Amino acid sequence: MSISEFITKYFLEPYQADIGYNFINTLTYALLALGLLYFIFKVLQKYKIKIDLKFFISILPFILIGSTVRALVDNDILPYNYYTVSPGIYLIMTLIFLSVFTLCYHTHKQIKYPYKSLTALVGLALYTLLIIFTYSKINLTNALGFFIITTLFLATSAATYLILKKLKCKWGTTKMATLAISAHLLDASSTFIIVDFFGGWEKHPLPRFLANLTGTAATQFPLKLLILLPAIYLINSELKDKDLKNFLLIAIASLGLAQGLRNLISLIL
Repeated sequence: MSISEFITKYFLEPYQADIGYNFINTLTYALLALGLLYFIFKVLQKYKIKIDLKFFISILPFILIGSTVRALVDNDILPYNYYTVSPGIYLIMTLIFLSVFTLCYHTHKQIKYPYKSLTALVGLALYTLLIIFTYSKINLTNALGFFIITTLFLATSAATYLILKKLKCKWGTTKMATLAISAHLLDASSTFIIVDFFGGWEKHPLPRFLANLTGTAATQFPLKLLILLPAIYLINSELKDKDLKNFLLIAIASLGLAQGLRNLISLIL
């Protein structure tokens, strides 16, 4: 197989046909994401940016924008192209966030307003513009599905937190760890309900394989926890740099939240 044939088979065809991911492009995108995260952290480190809950809040509106755009594409409200589906949409939103964050960082002293809060406000303004631009084409439906998913998400998040607290796993009950776990339980809850009860399908290869093997996407829950909990344990137990810990946990949370919100919004549009 030539290089062009390899790229066409594993990257271009899945995108053009919207047939989901395979192990090759999943691994490639994961490695590229790790490289981008390393670069971003080094830049934040250079400017001595404190990575905390306020930093995550500054990111949150941009995650919401990316997830909403992807959901609008799912519902044929926005066109399907490289810039409106993953990984393109998330790369673009990362670049937009970094641009806004940099601008707010360099101007906050002049306008006397915290740059993290200012970044969040700009993100909310951009999200408002997105809704204004598309609201006439939005027809909210599936209130029952929304209720079921949010209830399941809250129940599994609370149960996981209480179990970890009962077992005295302090590494898993910090604010950032709870945020990361809950974000992925939202993804698991939305995927399970949509695939099993609303005719959706799983695009990622390993979860898709397990769902096909067992006949249910409920396998998302043990799969998520089997991967997440050891990762969070290692991050909180082995790393000494608090900013690096928080940065990695925020990255994990952002990934789960982006997918979970996209699923939830896609269902109700």
